[in-house]
Amino acid sequence: MKSIKLTILLFSPLLAFSSIAQSYMDQLTPQQMERLNDYKKVKEVQKNLQFQSSKKERYNPNLVVNRNDARVMDVKMTANDTIDTKICFGSPLRIFLADDREKVSAAGVSDNQLYFSAQTSSDKRSVIVAVKKPIPNGKVWPGFVSIFRGSDGKAYHINLTATVCPQTEKRGLYPQEIRIQPIAMVTKLSKPLLNPAHFITEITRATPRKNIHKIELGLMRAHSNYSKVHIPLSIVVEDDGKRNDWNLEFHFIDALQIQKFKSQTHLLKYSSIKKSRKNGKLTLEFNAIVDVSKKYIEERGHIYLLLVDRDRDIHEHAKIPLKKQLEMLKDLGYELN
Repeated sequence: MKSIKLTILLFSPLLAFSSIAQSYMDQLTPQQMERLNDYKKVKEVQKNLQFQSSKKERYNPNLVVNRNDARVMDVKMTANDTIDTKICFGSPLRIFLADDREKVSAAGVSDNQLYFSAQTSSDKRSVIVAVKKPIPNGKVWPGFVSIFRGSDGKAYHINLTATVCPQTEKRGLYPQEIRIQPIAMVTKLSKPLLNPAHFITEITRATPRKNIHKIELGLMRAHSNYSKVHIPLSIVVEDDGKRNDWNLEFHFIDALQIQKFKSQTHLLKYSSIKKSRKNGKLTLEFNAIVDVSKKYIEERGHIYLLLVDRDRDIHEHAKIPLKKQLEMLKDLGYELN
């Protein structure tokens, strides 16, 4: 009963206010009622305009963000390397020195200066290359630009092929910016590059390959602009009660099976308990975070998992088709541009 009385006390002021307001409205003249309705309409219009203004701040159909756009490229190169790129009139190309310790001492185009121009930025970090006039249909103008480094006087050489611009809004995939990341020229390998058989043998310490556990791979997760992916792993462990330890190692290697990606793998305690209860067998759930970019996934298609069970002195080998998973994520509506 106390709760009912409390409810009545809480709502009684509202009821009183409602009756007073109704009494006031009944005493208004028709002219006053009309003026009041006009005022409400103005307030409603102002409210809608305010909502539309805030909505425009959140979304603008005239602005499209393209994640990992192929028209912006990071290129690692030495002074002995060259780049071949297409360029067209009205679509200048910016060549940027990504190393903040490096400056452009000079930049020059080929002898065919009638067609190309190169302008160095005020901070000496980039060069804008452009085609100076429209190219006739069916014509191709070859050229090159040399960008000299201030540190040693050596140059980066970019070969240019000027063509007629595609008749599309985005001008196809003609490069807009090339970011050069300098690398030192290697005369000999400081570390021997192993073939796949030797590479895997060294990682697993020559343990035999035996598939004694059931490995299930979940659908990866990634943000729109990413250099890492999250891969859920489920391992149904074959346990005969004689194990001394659960020393499992996870290694993620590239498609050629000669390099290892940086990664972290975390055991999910409560997910493991739930999955074990469901399967009726000991099941370990993991979340693996692997340093692999979208560019690598699209070009190579897959990576491999090496699961090393040190307690049983064996290893297992599983292929992870990340490119197919990437397509599945897009079909599900994930924004992975």
